[in-house]
Amino acid sequence: MGKSFYFFWSAILFINLLFLTTLFAGSQRPAVLLNPVTVKASAFAEEQTPEPETGETSQREYHILLLGLDGRKGDVKPRCDAIHIFSFSPRHSYLLITSLPRGTKLNPQAEDSMYLANSCSINGIDFTVNEIERITQLKIDAVVKVGFSQVLGILRTLNMPTTSTLQFLRSRRYTIGDNQRSRNQAMFFKDVIINHFEDYYNLPAGLKSWLFKTVEADITYDQAEYLLESIYKNKVYQQPENIILISLPYENHYLREIHLPDNAEGSSQDNEFIEYQANLSAYLKKLIAQSDKLTKTGNIQSAEKLLTVPYHQKLWLQLENDFLRREIYFHMMKTYADAVSDRMLKKEIISDYLEEMSVFGDEEYLSKGKAVLTSFFPDSVSDGEGENPVN
Repeated sequence: MGKSFYFFWSAILFINLLFLTTLFAGSQRPAVLLNPVTVKASAFAEEQTPEPETGETSQREYHILLLGLDGRKGDVKPRCDAIHIFSFSPRHSYLLITSLPRGTKLNPQAEDSMYLANSCSINGIDFTVNEIERITQLKIDAVVKVGFSQVLGILRTLNMPTTSTLQFLRSRRYTIGDNQRSRNQAMFFKDVIINHFEDYYNLPAGLKSWLFKTVEADITYDQAEYLLESIYKNKVYQQPENIILISLPYENHYLREIHLPDNAEGSSQDNEFIEYQANLSAYLKKLIAQSDKLTKTGNIQSAEKLLTVPYHQKLWLQLENDFLRREIYFHMMKTYADAVSDRMLKKEIISDYLEEMSVFGDEEYLSKGKAVLTSFFPDSVSDGEGENPVN
């Protein structure tokens, strides 16, 4: 693999992070609070959507909830580590980021009240979203979730210092703890929007469409594009003063505007980091071996269950070693596809892998992926599938 591949891989996943941050941003509210409308229900029905400049949808204020989930290896009930609502209207040049610290109590009057972070894990995401709506008095139009593993992988492939950036985004070593951490995260989003929104907007449509597939969101690509188009036309990203950060349920007087240091450096030689990498690699290799053994002995359902959560968590993205990451991803894809009994899902797993390898220009693993497709679906290549998985 040449340097050009790794440059492209880093650039793409950088834009993935950018997509997550720019899709969900906000600022100063207009003088009159606009009536929210659910994005999913009506705003983007193809036959009903009027032109943004004159239609009813341009009057709306949209509220997109971004949840950063702290789910570790195989964790099926992650906590909410980051909670931010990005609000804006296509007609107005503002973006508003409303942040809720993870330690916000569901019932501030009760000493033993549950925190929002734990509510995500114990009560579930849907229940917690309803509580967030109650606390903020905002109707959430769409929810976007990003896991701990994806963030780690994205930071690494962006050539950003993984350790120090995560320390900055997750640090509570302040007098006001979670409140300052939540503000630091919002400031990080704002800085990325200001500095890199236009880079994302100018990407080819096909590439942006692929990037959207990596985001777990309950809106469609076309709906997301409408919102991004509105931000671009209003040039909000060129107006830092119109990207406003607020905290709920109250604004702490001691909050500071702290940016990620330009010279932040992370150490890949840290003993804790090295140990974590070794443990993660061993964990993933063991999963692959166990699942493969279960499949070969006829325990297909057990094999599928064993790999489902770790595979969707994309745990391989946490691995720093390029060769090891690519190799484990390939074997997890192959083993997981082998364990899945649903043929449509099996083909989807392989096709998604082929699309990713094609986008990243990884010819070696694209070829390996095609071989896996042929082994499960012998007629696929002859029928033209796998030859050009990306339109």
